[in-house]
This record gives sequence, C-alpha cells and structure tokens, in this order.
Amino acid sequence: MDNDFIRREKLNRLAEIRTGEPILSGRHNDAVIKALEAEGKKVEAQLLRDAGLERTRTRGKLKPQERAQQERTHIDKAGLAFIVLKGWKSFVPTVLMEQLKTYGCFMAMGDKGPVVIDQTGNVHALNRLVNMASKAEGKPLKITAKQAVNYVRGYDLPFYADIQKKGKINDRTVQ
Repeated sequence: MDNDFIRREKLNRLAEIRTGEPILSGRHNDAVIKALEAEGKKVEAQLLRDAGLERTRTRGKLKPQERAQQERTHIDKAGLAFIVLKGWKSFVPTVLMEQLKTYGCFMAMGDKGPVVIDQTGNVHALNRLVNMASKAEGKPLKITAKQAVNYVRGYDLPFYADIQKKGKINDRTVQ
C-alpha cells in the first residue's frame, strides 16, 4: 500500500480486532478492506464488513483549523450553527439577525456572501453554518453562497471589509 494514511488505518483496525477493542470507522474503510483481502486476511476483512464499515467514510465534525479556533475562542461553532439554522428556517432575515443579536453576534456581507461575526470577531460563512446544522439534524440543505446572498437581498448589511478597516474587530471584540 503506497498511501501511508491507509496503511496506518489498516494497522489500527488490525490492532482493534486483535485486542478486542471496538472497531472504529475511518476515512479509508473500503481501501483497508481491499488491502486485507489482498493480503489473505479474509476473516479480518469480514469483521470490518460486519461492523458496517464497507462503503462508509467518516469525517470529523470540525476541521483541525476550526477545532483550534473553537478551543482558542471558546465559541461553539455547532451551537452557533443551530442558532443560524433556526433563524434561517423562519425565512425572514430580520428574525435571524435578531436571534444573532441576542447572542452578541451579527451579520455582514463578506467577499462571496453573507457572514456571521461571533462575539470574538471571528467570521463564519452563513451558508456553511446552515449546512453544518442541517447536516447534523439529518436533513442536509446544501445551501450555496449564491442562495445565501439571495436570502439577504434587500437588507442593508455592512461590508465586513469596511468594519475591519474601521478597527472594530482588530482587538477581537465586536461593538
């Protein structure tokens, strides 16, 4: 196996099987099963299939950068996403803006679409927050940046670049 990530994942699954630990899903399940069969380890490959790992790909809920940002700022991105989704479902941007305001957040227009600025001044794309929360609910919406722009069309949102230039976010606090 040329890919080091797959090789390590295969070794982890083998260690889990041999020690009796719960079998965890990984990012390269199908490649691991295929490699085990190629090596003649059909019993281990079947154990992984029986654990329901075939044709599944696991991803972390947060990317490493997002996780580091969350640890640094103590802002729960998933919680913010659910607040945004609740407001999004009202189909009225002013309701969403009011909900964000109660949590010390606000909306602005970014380079590609509307963004949510949290209490610490970090910027989150509105469509990504909606997609994250809807996916966690089991009903992925897959909102694009263009759809998010259409959602806030007609509402006077400040431009994030203008807010940043005025120095309101430089010290990581939002006014």
